Amino acid sequence: MPRMTPAQHHYEKAMAKKSEKRNAAGNLKKGSAYELMMAKLHSDIQRLKDIQSIESKVRVKEAILPDYQAWVDGVLESGQGAQDEVLMTILVWNIDAGHYEEALRIAAYALKHNLVMPDQYSRNLATVLLDEIPPALLKKKPETPEDLEKALSILKQTETLTAAHDAPDQATAKLCKALALTLLKKTGEGDITPETRPDALNAKTYLERACELDERSGVKSELKRLEKRLEQVSQG
Repeated sequence: MPRMTPAQHHYEKAMAKKSEKRNAAGNLKKGSAYELMMAKLHSDIQRLKDIQSIESKVRVKEAILPDYQAWVDGVLESGQGAQDEVLMTILVWNIDAGHYEEALRIAAYALKHNLVMPDQYSRNLATVLLDEIPPALLKKKPETPEDLEKALSILKQTETLTAAHDAPDQATAKLCKALALTLLKKTGEGDITPETRPDALNAKTYLERACELDERSGVKSELKRLEKRLEQVSQG
């Protein structure tokens, strides 16, 4: 499907803004822009349900996400805070596609306005962010300094956004684990130096917190190893 021209994007964004204002006021009209977007969403959801491969689902989501960008931009700029199933579903699809910055941009708006997840999701938004983003970033195994800094930035944003919201301890432990292991990647495998010690200490704090929140978080051995490394620095 061809992507939108700038003029089409501008028009659809304007329609999203108007629809958002009507929805926030409780004036949803039949045939509105929101209803049209919901119809498209349901069609795309059915298309995805017919696909069994997770990898293929992700490729399809990657292909169709640009079709919703004007809607997302319009809603976020309008800022009325109306409940929006399209917006919340696209948030999750952005996570699935690895577009974490965009997902968090939407999440900041959604959490600010207390938007709820669509019925098919059994978790609240904070839990979705904690369950999905940290493990995905660890799985990608960032290696370059740029990748590590980007991963840390995304994890820190996730921490900031979810800090004041309720979520299972196990979900928060996933974030602590991911932050710790990413910081340890940054410090490297060699001796801890004065330059890397702050990151190592922060990693220790996150590992301890992950253990407190979830004994099965799988970080106990990493914590013991880090404690030994820090002891060697103190003794040296």
